[in-house]
Amino acid sequence: MAKRTKRNIAKGKNKKKRQARREREKERLASMDQDVLAKQQEREAAEKEKAKAKAIEDKKKEKEKRENPGIWTRSVDFIKSTYQELKKTQWLDAAQLNKATGSVFGIVTVFTALTWVVDSGLGALTAFILGL
Repeated sequence: MAKRTKRNIAKGKNKKKRQARREREKERLASMDQDVLAKQQEREAAEKEKAKAKAIEDKKKEKEKRENPGIWTRSVDFIKSTYQELKKTQWLDAAQLNKATGSVFGIVTVFTALTWVVDSGLGALTAFILGL
């Protein structure tokens, strides 16, 4: 066995001190890592909150934009919806169109004649009453 001299004992103590220093340094670094990690998590949480707030604000702006569109947006929407409705329309063929046109012409003629008769009758009645 090795002789335990003062020098060997001092080397052993120094070795223990170095190991203790290394352990403290590791703990300090681990503590710093935990602090850094905690700060990073706080930053990430803050960024998530900012992103969430921005998303909510964007949704509000989008809702306002949909509720109060400008004149050009309304005009374009009107033209688009009109075009879509025209695509849905079932157009008449030539025979149906002629039949419908004849019906309209006949009804307008009958009501025109009826209006003329009533107007002439009321005019004659008024002339008779005023002529007394």
